[in-house]
Amino acid sequence: LISIPNQFKKSQTQIPIWKRHIIEKNTYQNQPNAIKSISQANFLVVRQNFHAKDAYIITKTLFENLTFMRALHDAAKGIQTNTSRQEMILPLHPGAKRYFVETEECTGIFCLFN
Repeated sequence: LISIPNQFKKSQTQIPIWKRHIIEKNTYQNQPNAIKSISQANFLVVRQNFHAKDAYIITKTLFENLTFMRALHDAAKGIQTNTSRQEMILPLHPGAKRYFVETEECTGIFCLFN
C-alpha cells in the first residue's frame, strides 16, 4: 500500500498535474477554517490518433466562446488563452497546436517582418 503523499510526490515527478492549494475559510457554508488541498488545471486529453481537424475545431470553439463558457460555470472564469499556452504540461495535439499558432499574438520588432 502506498500512502497518498508518496503517490503525490511520485506523480509530480512524472507529470506535474497538481498544485498545492488553500481553500480559504468560509469559502463553503460551515467551513470556519482554511483547508490545505490540491488543485489541477482543466485539460482535455485525446488519443494520439484523434483527427487533427476535430482537435482544432474543439480548441477553437472553446477559446472563442469563453464568455459563454464563463456564464455556464465559474470554473471557466480561470481559463485564459495566454495562460493556457504557458501552463501546458503535456504535448499539444497537432490540431490544438495549430489553433494556438494561428492566434498567437505577435509582440516586439519581429512582428514587422512576419
